[in-house]
Amino acid sequence: MAKSAVILSLFAFSVASSLWAHTCVASVSIRLAGPEISAICDKSVDRQFCLNFLQSTPGISTADLKGAGLIVLDSARAEASSTESYVKALLGKATDPKQKEVYKTCLSNYDDAVDDIEAAKASMSGGDYNGANIQASGAQENADTCDEGVKGSDLSKKNQHLFKVLDIVLLLPTSCAVDD
Repeated sequence: MAKSAVILSLFAFSVASSLWAHTCVASVSIRLAGPEISAICDKSVDRQFCLNFLQSTPGISTADLKGAGLIVLDSARAEASSTESYVKALLGKATDPKQKEVYKTCLSNYDDAVDDIEAAKASMSGGDYNGANIQASGAQENADTCDEGVKGSDLSKKNQHLFKVLDIVLLLPTSCAVDD
């Protein structure tokens, strides 16, 4: 995703979260079943990925939006940590100085992404959904930034996967109107 697209996504997200913060607080307790999952995934950057993820992740179908967000963030945290370890291994094997720099940048990105995801979990746990979304978006941007130097690689696939998982976090609170 190009930086301009990320900036546009962040802006759109900020507007959507502001609207959500004022209109959906009472709806956070809805449960995510088939129709709600479908409505959420209709807004996703990758609808099929979103559907597969939400339908196959244990606990999602019985969770409310906050619980689902925490489950998705736990998954994102595990993926970001795993990818961070993967980048460390790539860095250890790299011999090309340019490639080493790319991996060092990615390692820094993933260190920041893990921190952002942890902060998002804390915010969501405390009911600060806007803060959680801003932090999840920051983690998403870190994955996207790493991806700029590794397009077409296995690391790029990991970056894109984390980006899509975090996209789900961004959609959950904005989807609270699905029970209207």
